[in-house]
Amino acid sequence: MAAFSLPDWLTKGDTTQLRNKVDGAKVRGRTIRCMIVSPAGPDTSIAHLLPKLRDAISAHPTAEARLLMAHAGPLRRKLGALLPGRKRLAALARTDVLIVHTALMMSAADILVARLLGRRVCAIYWDSYPDSFRRPWSDRSSLMLGLMGIVERFLLRRCDLILPPSEDYLTGLEKLGVGDRTHVLPMWPFTETDAPRATRPTEGLARVVFAGQVNHIRGLDHACAVLANAAHHCPVELHIYGDASNWIPPDAGKNLTIFKHGRVPQETVSAALSEFDFGLVSLHPDFDSAAFPSKSVSLIAAGLPILYIGPDLPAYGHFLESCGVGTTMTADATFDLSEASSRHRADLPDAQKRALQALGIDRASIQAILATD
Repeated sequence: MAAFSLPDWLTKGDTTQLRNKVDGAKVRGRTIRCMIVSPAGPDTSIAHLLPKLRDAISAHPTAEARLLMAHAGPLRRKLGALLPGRKRLAALARTDVLIVHTALMMSAADILVARLLGRRVCAIYWDSYPDSFRRPWSDRSSLMLGLMGIVERFLLRRCDLILPPSEDYLTGLEKLGVGDRTHVLPMWPFTETDAPRATRPTEGLARVVFAGQVNHIRGLDHACAVLANAAHHCPVELHIYGDASNWIPPDAGKNLTIFKHGRVPQETVSAALSEFDFGLVSLHPDFDSAAFPSKSVSLIAAGLPILYIGPDLPAYGHFLESCGVGTTMTADATFDLSEASSRHRADLPDAQKRALQALGIDRASIQAILATD
């Protein structure tokens, strides 16, 4: 390998000397060692997603994967992005493929060390950070977000492979100049699969459940307005599982009733899902970044059809329609939710199978990560 200058690399962004070092010649005849790194805490959907990815990689005949999740407090996790410990550095030295996820700046040190060691780096691009956190979603200044964006794009260009969850992300990645190193890896199932109910849980009204963070990005006020419009056909109940203590529900009208259950254990939410007609996935109508909401996967696995209210996400909308696992409601939607629930449940067992098959981590995706072909 030619002499390598860290200052030159940092200023010129030239990674050609380091790119694709884990090739067939290097790994042939032994196991490819992957390390998945995440600064996320244990009470997040990522904490459920990544173990499934680790298991899928380890099932490959020539690969094994190790998962390093952060269990420290937020401050220590942030410091870990800048100053990885001795054990972390030793683990990187024994790794062939490093797998991180957005926001990449939270794994900056791991990425830079891996590049210096000539390791292959794969980034799971779940979020176009920090673009998706512009105001009014965030109280950070435009200058701060701009600086974060520079760092995030710098790290993104240090990656050999970028793994967005749907085609909706490709245009943005092409604009960043990394479209030639992308491979779509759908958001895979990460919760237990339950068979859908054959009949509706309640007649005479439509029951909708929302489980997750309640913030501006979710656009619950807008979703309530859309549901209230549909409530002219039949009464609608919206049940919210999540911290909605600071959220003041809008004047929803007499036919839409909102129940706030607060934060409860995941097991409690999972046990309650079968009692609803739809699982609500919502985004604010002004949200203009690509997205594939992870809650969709857990709702499908729970046997619940999806009701999506939000901006147009072409690939996501096509997935819901082609698999038959959900429907999109627009601001002027007037269809009967009870009738729509009955219609979905007639085909839901087969629709669930189609969706889970489309979301499964296939061999081609594992090969793309390992780059052994």
